[in-house]
Amino acid sequence: MFHKRYFLIVGIIFLLTVSIAHANTADREVYNSTYHDATSSGFEIKGGVGDPAVGRSASSNFILDHGLVIEFGMMTLTIATSVDFGIIVPLVPSFAFSTATVDMVGAYNGYNLSVNREETTSTLNMNGSSSPDVAFPDEIDWNPTGSGNATSSPGDNLSFRVWQTGSDSYYDSAWWGASDTSGTAKYAGFPLLMQQFMNCASCNFGLSNTVIGYRVSAPVSQMTGVYSGMITITALVNP
Repeated sequence: MFHKRYFLIVGIIFLLTVSIAHANTADREVYNSTYHDATSSGFEIKGGVGDPAVGRSASSNFILDHGLVIEFGMMTLTIATSVDFGIIVPLVPSFAFSTATVDMVGAYNGYNLSVNREETTSTLNMNGSSSPDVAFPDEIDWNPTGSGNATSSPGDNLSFRVWQTGSDSYYDSAWWGASDTSGTAKYAGFPLLMQQFMNCASCNFGLSNTVIGYRVSAPVSQMTGVYSGMITITALVNP
């Protein structure tokens, strides 16, 4: 029986800055009862709380409504930069996990996570060789259309799924199975083109976690060696 070591590197290409400006022309009495007004023979400024420049400026020639501006910070995604399966035995599935944590600073419809592999032919290839003969097999590319195309009987290859245990964002049982139990849990291969694998419409503020489970099982014919590859996890605000 051969002993083989496979190494999956997870790459993150993500940083999203959200800056939202809301204009509001409602009467200033809606906000607070404390105001700072300044007048002269040429103009009048009616200010908001603590700042006479926010509110309304007026003179005989113009009226300027400043409105209200709210600046939000950054929405961030944090995930481990590598996943190592260690030494595996052919035909015996091995598992590894990473958690995608999103810090949402404010969104009406939450966010989604997408994934794609970087290489055209396969996610993993033997280190030091670009030959297709030394590529590690993938499960069928994930397609989220409808109930998705993940399978509860993955083969001797590399696959992934959202893990229900530990995920407090959103778990889609139609996509990934009713539970994490073998035979019920569904797996798919990393797609070449970016595809959603988690969508949390209610994740509007604060931290939420999505646990990603990686499964690898080597066929007996797979050449001994160290394999590595790159995938990209992306988080986007829902429109």
